[in-house]
Amino acid sequence: MELEVLRKDMVAAMKAGEKEKKETLSMLLAALKNKQIDKRADLTEEEEIQVIMKEIKQTKETLEMTPADRTDIIEECNRRLTVLEAYAPKMMGEDEIKVSQYGQWIVLDGIRRGVARVQYRLDSYIHMTRND
Repeated sequence: MELEVLRKDMVAAMKAGEKEKKETLSMLLAALKNKQIDKRADLTEEEEIQVIMKEIKQTKETLEMTPADRTDIIEECNRRLTVLEAYAPKMMGEDEIKVSQYGQWIVLDGIRRGVARVQYRLDSYIHMTRND
């Protein structure tokens, strides 16, 4: 994701009168720029994602610590999360994780069996060469 995309989205939100979205994107842009200044170089995509995830985490923490009677803060945090999560990478669902883990298990099992076959063949070869 590039900062230019965020800027364009922020301008579009400003023109559409979406105050919360504009403020959230402005805050995100500031966080990304601060990280870029600290690094003194352009951010990698991974670093940009880390900044976005940090902002999401901070917003969730604020949401958790907010008293239930402060509905204004709760609503603001929920709107902010909606905007931030649109720019975060899609997280895998529980079913996708299970499928991925099962697939990894199959691959690892195949590797283990393949290594065992190779080891058996090497042992056979070594045994044959010693008998000659």
